Amino acid sequence: MGFFDPEYIADYKIVPQIELYRIALKSPDLKEIPENFPKIHGLYNFKDDTNYMSDELEEGSWEFQRILKHEATHQEQYREGIDKLVNCRNELEFDAYKAEVEYGQKHGVISDRVAEKIMEHAKKVSQCK
Repeated sequence: MGFFDPEYIADYKIVPQIELYRIALKSPDLKEIPENFPKIHGLYNFKDDTNYMSDELEEGSWEFQRILKHEATHQEQYREGIDKLVNCRNELEFDAYKAEVEYGQKHGVISDRVAEKIMEHAKKVSQCK
């Protein structure tokens, strides 16, 4: 079982929103969320092999599951060594968005139109800079 299985949902840890920024920015003493910084609802930390989810999301909601599916994909990418096969970490995003879309379509919560928009976004953010 792995991120290619649309039913796979990983373990996770729910943390305050600020903690997600501390992990993402590698700043354990961060007191405030930086202005104009993208909202973070979940992340996979490859250093401790943990999926972190924001306490601002309702556990079990579609949004929570969608984000967890995305992050669980990154977890499997690292566990399977796929991170070592890409030119940059951004390239890992495409498969994470794809897994998120497939999961949503299987459960009837993402239309083809929305899926197309998500995948257009995925193509943009998956580019090495």
